[in-house]
Amino acid sequence: MSFNLPNNWFGRTPFKGVVLSVVGRNLLLLYSQVPHIDPETSFYGDGNVQGFENGNLPSARSIGFNLNFGL
Repeated sequence: MSFNLPNNWFGRTPFKGVVLSVVGRNLLLLYSQVPHIDPETSFYGDGNVQGFENGNLPSARSIGFNLNFGL
């Protein structure tokens, strides 16, 4: 999600076109047929181990922001 900040906020500076962006990854799991398992990070395997979740860490959630200045 990006926001263009008004140029009058930066009146005496050389900056124009300042953009503030909020970014996020793995914020919410909307649907999974198997409870408590993220289908993007799980490895179910094949052969004799089919259907078992094996050695997976929880998916990392990250939230950040970007601030871009145009001249």
